Amino acid sequence: MVVHSWDYGCTIYYGWLKNTGDVSYGRLNKIPQPLDFSFFQLLAPIVLIVLTRFKMPVSTTFLILATFSSSKTLEGMIKKTFTSYLLSFVVALIVWGTIGYLINKRRTKIERKMTKLQEKRWRVLQWASTGFLWSAWLAQDNANAVVFLPWQVSGAQLIGILCFMSAALAYIFSKRGGAIQEIVTEEVDVVYVKSATLIDFVYALILVYFRWLNDLPMSTTWVFLGLLAGREVALRATIHKDETYRRTLMLIRKDLLRAGFGLGVSLALAFMVNTQL
Repeated sequence: MVVHSWDYGCTIYYGWLKNTGDVSYGRLNKIPQPLDFSFFQLLAPIVLIVLTRFKMPVSTTFLILATFSSSKTLEGMIKKTFTSYLLSFVVALIVWGTIGYLINKRRTKIERKMTKLQEKRWRVLQWASTGFLWSAWLAQDNANAVVFLPWQVSGAQLIGILCFMSAALAYIFSKRGGAIQEIVTEEVDVVYVKSATLIDFVYALILVYFRWLNDLPMSTTWVFLGLLAGREVALRATIHKDETYRRTLMLIRKDLLRAGFGLGVSLALAFMVNTQL
C-alpha cells in the first residue's frame, strides 16, 4: 500500500509539474471549467458509490464527466471507449491465444510450479507491472476526481489532494477492493502472480496508447472488461478446450450488461444536467 501511495504521489506531482498545475494530464481540455455545480453533477459521485456496492463495473469517466461534457465531447468519449473495448479484446485474444498455444505445444514453462526464488522474482515483476498500470490509469482517470477542483491547483492544494487521496487509498486497500473486486476474481486464474503480472502490463500498455492518441477522456473500465473478455475466450479456445463456452459467454454478457447499465445511468444524468444533449 505504501508503494502505491508513493506511486500515486509521484504520478500526480509529475503531471502537476509538466502541465503547469493541471493534475488531470489534459483529460479536461475538452470540458469547460464549471462556474457552479448542478444537483445532478453533485449526485453523480453518490450514484457511483451505490452502483459499485451492487458490483456494477460502472465507468467513473461517463458517470462523472458526462454531466460536464458537450454533445460533441460525449460522442467522442463514447466512440473512443467502444474502440478501446474492441482493441483490448483483440489484443487479449492474440496475447493469451499465443500463450495458450505455446503451453499446448510445451514450448513454454510458464505453467510450471515455481521455486521460491522464481516466485520472489515474479513478485518483483508484479509490483513493477502494477506500478506501471497504476501510473497509466491515473493519467487517464484522475480527471474524474479533480473535475470538481480548479483546473490549475496551487502547491498547497496539491498537498491537500495527495493527503486526501492517500487516505482514501488506505481505506480501499483495507477493504481489499470491496464488492467490485469479485468482478475480477470470477475470471480464470487471475489471482496467480504470473497471470496478474501479464494482465497489468498489457492493460497499462493499452492505456498508454490511448493517452497518446488524443486528450479525450475514456472509460478505463471498458478497456479492462474487453481485456478480460478476450483473455477468457483465448484461454477457453486453447488451454481449457474440454470446457464449454457457456460460462465464458455468460461472464462476458454479465459484465457488458452491468457496464451498459452504468453507461445508461450516466447518460441519463448527463441529459438531466444539459438538455441540449
